[in-house]
Amino acid sequence: MQTLLQNPSQCRHLIEYNCVINNLFSFAGIGVSGGGFQHFSTGGPPAVAITGRTYHLIRNTEYTDHSIHWFLYDEQMLERKAIQFGAHASVVQAIKSDV
Repeated sequence: MQTLLQNPSQCRHLIEYNCVINNLFSFAGIGVSGGGFQHFSTGGPPAVAITGRTYHLIRNTEYTDHSIHWFLYDEQMLERKAIQFGAHASVVQAIKSDV
């Protein structure tokens, strides 16, 4: 990852596709019980409030349509999804080697 961050042309890919990269390597999500998400549309930046008890929900590796399954068991699917979402291969490889 250090090499990637020190190379301006490669670092640009990391910044440009940070949301895609986050989704490819997201192994948990936000769970809510006893409440929910309240979305605000005020004409300004998107905003949301979470009410109730919040927690990190670790994804089940048995579901084949999630990134944790791809990372642990199906590297080819991870690569296909990266291409589908436009993530640069060097960025994905750098993150995989660090994880």
